[in-house]
Amino acid sequence: MRALPPILATFLLLLPTAHALDFAGAIGLTPSLPQFQAAQNALKIRVDLDRSLPSVSGNPEATLSPGIGFGPSGTGPALQLALVQSWNLGDLRQTREDAARTERAALTADVRARQLRLKLDAARAWLQLAEAQKLLQAALAEQVLAAELQQMTQKAAQRGALTMADAAEARAFTGEAELRAVFYEGEVHDRAAELARQCALPPTPLPEATGQPPAVTLPDEAQWLQIVARAAEMPEARTRQLQADAERARMAEMRAMHASTLQIGGLFQRDAAGDMQALATVGIRWAAFDHGQRATAVAAEQTARAEGEAAQANHDGAHLLAMAWHEVEHSREREAVLRQKIMPAVEDLVRLREQAFSRGAATVFEVLRARRDRSEANRRLTEAETERLWAEIKAWLLHAALNERAESSTGGQP
Repeated sequence: MRALPPILATFLLLLPTAHALDFAGAIGLTPSLPQFQAAQNALKIRVDLDRSLPSVSGNPEATLSPGIGFGPSGTGPALQLALVQSWNLGDLRQTREDAARTERAALTADVRARQLRLKLDAARAWLQLAEAQKLLQAALAEQVLAAELQQMTQKAAQRGALTMADAAEARAFTGEAELRAVFYEGEVHDRAAELARQCALPPTPLPEATGQPPAVTLPDEAQWLQIVARAAEMPEARTRQLQADAERARMAEMRAMHASTLQIGGLFQRDAAGDMQALATVGIRWAAFDHGQRATAVAAEQTARAEGEAAQANHDGAHLLAMAWHEVEHSREREAVLRQKIMPAVEDLVRLREQAFSRGAATVFEVLRARRDRSEANRRLTEAETERLWAEIKAWLLHAALNERAESSTGGQP
């Protein structure tokens, strides 16, 4: 048997040092990604700082006016002290609290939406790496068989039992097998690097997909139609809707910030003669002309955009859920045809061609063509299996995200 090419031998020697990573481990590492950590930290900071929102919207003002008094009684020092507290008449305190609350809700929903997206990305990256590893193993096994056939053909050609053209055909097939193995080695490396990126792992050592993906249980078609109707509860749609609510609350806050204010205070003064007075003061800043039209217009425009994005997210979510079920059904049908009809046929074809070749009733070309057909069918079956697993796991994660939303709305964590 021919030795493996250096690049493949090196790759196989490095495999034991790879970072073994099963499916659950890959999904569990996604919260370690910087972007998810940043979203969680931003929410925590916002929750902590919002606790310091004041119950009074205005700040007290104090004015001290020292001076000199002139008059018939003589000249002497004079002093005036004024204290004023403003009270917003547009209910700014409540609108500010409402805006902060809706913004925190939008940030919480965004964390969940990010978590779902990261889980989906990691799941797909793990499945793609597992697929590449399986295809590489098949390519290496095919390379071994091709090398054995090449040696047998070469010896037969030297004895005159086969032609040199048959031997050349076998050598070409062996080269093709080596080329496929080299290709899939590159695919394993690239997909392992992508999985490491999706799971917040260092670039070395690269991960190796180990174990099996989860055997998920999905609702039936009738139940899935009910799930599609709940598209507004999907994390992305929920985030967009809460962002629209937050924009609307900020618009109300803008209006309240420019509302009229009531000023209540006191005035203490001492004149040059030493006489002192204490007075109460009442004033109003009337928003007769400038009541925040500019700021309110910008907030209204942003609210309209956010509401449109929320409606689009709801629309996209319904199509995403509907397409997820179609992908499950379609991928199951494709895999079943390949596994139950095509693979048995090509396996029989290879077996019969090899038996005929051993009896001298078939040519090398016919054997090689049968093996190429088997190799191609095996590749298509592996890809179909990955496609089916991805469709099922994707639907499973989407369904789980809806259930998490339902649990949180009935007393779970916000």
